[in-house]
Amino acid sequence: MTEMIKIEGKKFDWFGLTQILKEHKGKLRQIRMLSVNELKKKYKGAALGPLWALIKPTFTLFILWFAFEIGLKRNGGVHFINGKYTQFVFMLTGYVPWFYISECIVGGSRSIRSNKQFVTKLSFPVSNIMTFTSLSGLYIHILLCAIMYVVLLCLGFGPSIYNLQFIYYALM
Repeated sequence: MTEMIKIEGKKFDWFGLTQILKEHKGKLRQIRMLSVNELKKKYKGAALGPLWALIKPTFTLFILWFAFEIGLKRNGGVHFINGKYTQFVFMLTGYVPWFYISECIVGGSRSIRSNKQFVTKLSFPVSNIMTFTSLSGLYIHILLCAIMYVVLLCLGFGPSIYNLQFIYYALM
């Protein structure tokens, strides 16, 4: 249970979650539209457009796989208690979430500066800026995760009960 503090007669929780949810109330459609516009704006100058959002992480994973598997000849795999996994599977399942997390950290830190036109408007809550920036990255993350699951299924890793954790972690 979070402790409440009083500021000027109002109650706020330590993390500001209730305040953010109040600011988002009634603006979900606007946040979704802004997130789609953010994606369009981000990949407008790219030669391949939004397809670049999939090519960049795929190419990064290929370079890492090539460097470790072919260049360093480290084909021993990764050992866990319940088995041995190839280095590609280990990197794929680790880097796909990392691409989203790093994008949220970098994009969230510069989101207010790059969207200063919204900050000057008094009727637009600042917390919505970080939300639609993170949501624009979530679209790409879900697509990358779908591709990752297809690759894992092709490699023989079937679905399990632990795959339900994806929904929980994606919401968090």
